[in-house]
Amino acid sequence: MFYQTLLVTEDATLENAHMMYATQSLYRKYAFGNYKQLVKDITLDPGMLRYLNGEKNTKAAPDENFARELQELFCVGKGQGSGYTEEDVKSAARVLTGWYVIERGNVNGVQMNILPKKGI
Repeated sequence: MFYQTLLVTEDATLENAHMMYATQSLYRKYAFGNYKQLVKDITLDPGMLRYLNGEKNTKAAPDENFARELQELFCVGKGQGSGYTEEDVKSAARVLTGWYVIERGNVNGVQMNILPKKGI
């Protein structure tokens, strides 16, 4: 699928089949759908959050990895004429701060939730 080459994640990083399945399900859901909505949904996808260090993104130390990839690879492009600045990356990192993945075992396997951390 095309989205697997654009919105990439990696088994070795996630080490969680349930996360990989959830991400793959998003690709399938939007295979012929709305890319803008896919990007919104992938932003809160547990696999993507973990793969691009989103859960390491804190108020005290914003991690720009996901913010940069979101703009460079997923949406706008890289280089001159891309239309975004370093300040845009820093602002996006702040906006995306505070999400984390909770893995809870249940009868059906692992349930993943993304919740904002309190006090941000």
